[in-house]
Amino acid sequence: MAWLASAHSAAAAASGAEAASLMGMALEDAARAAGWRHVIGVDEAGRGPLCGPVVSAAVMVLPARSGEGGPGDDTSAEPVPGVMDSKTLAEPERERLAEALMAHERVVWAVAAAGPRAIEEHNILRAALDGMTVAADAVLLASEGRSSGGRSSAASAAARGADAGPVWRGSGAKVFVDGNRMPPAFKGRMEQSLAAEQGQNEGEGQGEDKGRCDAFEAETLVKGDSRCYSIAAASVLAKVTRDRIMKELDGKYPGYDMAGHKGYPTPAHMAIVREKGATDSHRLTFAPLKGHWTRDESGKAVPVGSDSDGSASE
Repeated sequence: MAWLASAHSAAAAASGAEAASLMGMALEDAARAAGWRHVIGVDEAGRGPLCGPVVSAAVMVLPARSGEGGPGDDTSAEPVPGVMDSKTLAEPERERLAEALMAHERVVWAVAAAGPRAIEEHNILRAALDGMTVAADAVLLASEGRSSGGRSSAASAAARGADAGPVWRGSGAKVFVDGNRMPPAFKGRMEQSLAAEQGQNEGEGQGEDKGRCDAFEAETLVKGDSRCYSIAAASVLAKVTRDRIMKELDGKYPGYDMAGHKGYPTPAHMAIVREKGATDSHRLTFAPLKGHWTRDESGKAVPVGSDSDGSASE
């Protein structure tokens, strides 16, 4: 699967007045109190569109250092108040919050995008779930100083998404996943974590120090973007990142209004496709394109049965 990933740990805090928050960090606080060293929220944007990538994001909020938590030195205070489910926010507010999150010194974040060909090769759900794994791994790497951030190569990012090896081992990571579907890699890691913990407790008589052993736990949260600050922050970053990609595609495909419909199958979008045809950035396994469009050997979108269609008979 082709991946484009980016991970960041900001060095400077965002400034300016912030709106009052409605979220809170009760889930993150409880996880840290239970001994989890890294607490991460993951979400995605773009499962429904007919065009463009699906973008997954991961966010970890670091506790404020003593004396920097604001009134009463609350070390669990939200770094950027006002963060909530991206679907409830107007675009200008999403952009403002995304910029504040990306710049804040207590926010470690990552995004991972799977393009149309990766979506076609697997399926949209698997692409989104694997993207969550890639993004969460990038956050762990950045938070432990094993990555300086920036864009990762497709090969290394895909390896992180598929490998349950050194990225997460010893990290003591708890991941909150938006929705009711668990990334397959997370399931495997939890099984390995449980086996390692049982072996450690039986062989050494040690307790559950989740910060030192190979502990990993993931928990799905239905409507997590309205319940968990880290998930809500990830939803904002995923949505804003995807919207920016669609604006870039708007320049690549003049006349398709990618910046307007953002790839969703609106009547206007479908009228354009009927008139001009599908682009290389459309998801050709999605209805109503499925069965009518395919890709040639170079990956270009072509009508089924055309001379460029490898399945056409001579």
